Amino acid sequence: MTAATGRAGTSSSTTGLLEMLRRPTFKNPFNEKIIAKPGKATTLNCSVDGNPPPDVSWMLPNGTWFSGGIKTSQFLTGSHGTLTISSPDTAKAGRYRCAARNKVGYIEKLLIVEVGQKPNILTRPVGPVKGISGESLSLHCLSEGSPRPRTAWTLPGGSVLERPQLGRKHVLLENGTLLIRDASVHDRGDYVCRAHNDAGESSLTVPVVIAAHAPRITNRPPRAVHTVPGAALQLHCAALGIPKPEISWELPDRSVLSTDHRGRASGSQVLHPSGTLLIENPRPSDSGAYKCTAKNHLGSDFTKRVKIPAPRFFPLNLQIWEEGWRWPYTPWCRRRRCPSPPALSGRREG
Repeated sequence: MTAATGRAGTSSSTTGLLEMLRRPTFKNPFNEKIIAKPGKATTLNCSVDGNPPPDVSWMLPNGTWFSGGIKTSQFLTGSHGTLTISSPDTAKAGRYRCAARNKVGYIEKLLIVEVGQKPNILTRPVGPVKGISGESLSLHCLSEGSPRPRTAWTLPGGSVLERPQLGRKHVLLENGTLLIRDASVHDRGDYVCRAHNDAGESSLTVPVVIAAHAPRITNRPPRAVHTVPGAALQLHCAALGIPKPEISWELPDRSVLSTDHRGRASGSQVLHPSGTLLIENPRPSDSGAYKCTAKNHLGSDFTKRVKIPAPRFFPLNLQIWEEGWRWPYTPWCRRRRCPSPPALSGRREG
């Protein structure tokens, strides 16, 4: 009985001892990535469990090992498996290894330290950004930093755009550019771009001015224009305005030619992009009233009707035949000023 009891007691003691011994285990067994702010103390945590309590040591990116209780001007190891980097900078970024060891085991884990870079906005316009009413306007906010900065825009009315989105008047693109569609005077004001990451943030205020002016015709054609048949005629009509005005001409037959839809009328009229109306080969049918109109979405301006009387001239670019003799009349002469034909003399045809 005594021997049996002794053997049982020894077995129980051995079992208890084995239960008490545990190899080291990390409370977070996964490798980690830490973003440290420049100049701000950062603590790396290597919490570990085991029996007996494991000894924790750290290997720095340069290969140096620190055990517990070590303190330098740059690093401090704590009693619970921590490593504090007093003033992180790019020289202290890299791969740190935490090792835990006791009598029954050894484990390691990796912690990658990146020293963040506060965002720096690279695009800074000089003075207000000027847009044109009715056209799209892009406000750029390109930034750099580590980790990659996120961009948000605050509009003049106070609303905030924080993520890329499409299909609206204000569109935030992936690169941080804010697109204002169909700008108007209501879009003027201060726009604030904010680039932020874990290391900090930077902001930029962009004043926006929208230019808009109703059209004003600056080069008006005369009230009446006289021409001769066949001699090309130009009617000029230039206008200022923001956005650029569309220039159109109303023809005597009430048809309209526009610079937005350039082309040729049913007769000999052609409209140039500048707003000049060209009548290539004037004929009596081209006589009448012509009206120029300049228009944008802010208003319009127009000329009084330009009257083109029926041509008073006629071409004499023809040859007169009489009794087999030929004499060419002088081209483009007035009816009353044409020279009289000479006496029929000279070379007979045939």
